[in-house]
Amino acid sequence: MRVFGIERHPHLDGMALRSHECPQCENLQTDIVPSAQEWLDRVEDNPGTPTFRLTVSEGFDDEIVDIFGSAFEAAWQSLQASGSRLTHEPHIASTRELFAKWILVLGKQGERDRNQLVEKALALACRTES
Repeated sequence: MRVFGIERHPHLDGMALRSHECPQCENLQTDIVPSAQEWLDRVEDNPGTPTFRLTVSEGFDDEIVDIFGSAFEAAWQSLQASGSRLTHEPHIASTRELFAKWILVLGKQGERDRNQLVEKALALACRTES
C-alpha cells in the first residue's frame, strides 16, 4: 500500500485520516485510523500497515477480550441490519478493521462497558458514512 499522508481527523478525537492508493484498483482511498502513534507500530513486511502493539503489562485479560469481541460482533450486526453501504464490498474489510481498532483504542482508554463500545463504534461508522 502506498500511503500519501496521515492527518488529524477534523471531527473525531484520537483518529486520523490516512490517504493511500488502493492496491486492487489503484484509486485514492482515505481510511479513518487511530492516531495515537504510541499505539501503532509498522509491520516490517508491510510498512504501510499499522498494527497495535501492547506490552505484556498493557494486555487485556480474557474477560475484557470477551467484552471487546462481543461489542465488535454486536456493532457489526447492527450496522449490517441498518443496510449501510459500509457492510458491502469493497468496504467490508476496512469497516471491520476500523471497528476492531476503535474498540481497542477505547479499551486502551479504559472503556469496559459493552454497550458504550457498541454505541461509539456505530457513531464512528455513521460519521464515516456521511
